[in-house]
Amino acid sequence: MITFGKKMNYWPLFFSIFWALFVFPFALVLFQTTGVNAVIWSLGVSVAVFLFVSGIYYPTALQYDYSYYEISANQIRYYDFSTRLKKFEMIFLGPNTPMKSLNMDEVEDAKTFGESGVEKLPSVALFDPIISLPFLTKVSVIKNPYGIELELDGGQKEYISSARDKVYDNQTCTAKTKAALDLIQKSIYGRQLA
Repeated sequence: MITFGKKMNYWPLFFSIFWALFVFPFALVLFQTTGVNAVIWSLGVSVAVFLFVSGIYYPTALQYDYSYYEISANQIRYYDFSTRLKKFEMIFLGPNTPMKSLNMDEVEDAKTFGESGVEKLPSVALFDPIISLPFLTKVSVIKNPYGIELELDGGQKEYISSARDKVYDNQTCTAKTKAALDLIQKSIYGRQLA
């Protein structure tokens, strides 16, 4: 079996809770000076921050951090990022997130997409590492798309992204992508000869 990406974990949930708890004391101090019920308003702000991080930020960025694929001779398994609701559920399910399966019988053709080289990004981490470091991987994945394009029965397309692995180790990722493509094509050609 060949794998790409990073498996889902509870980090997005912990990160959302952390920011909600982090904001609470600051909101409490702010609302105490206004004379309103500080605890209730601070809880409201914390819940809003939690919902923003878990409901808006992570559903937008999740596929760049946790695009995980398992490719075997019989099937391809991956996380389903098709709707915002499914991404939101993934945050709470963490490693228990169900994976979608695609049988090799459904694959008609496969080819790589993207360039095998890596476009270097300017290092913004020197200016503000706390703000920029969480986004560098996402920006690198977006600017360096790479992986396998599958053509399925009926002309639909599915993409196996290995861009996240490519950011960390370009040569190993390129070799793994080629091996995965060979495995998929061997399954396609074996089926055509049968």
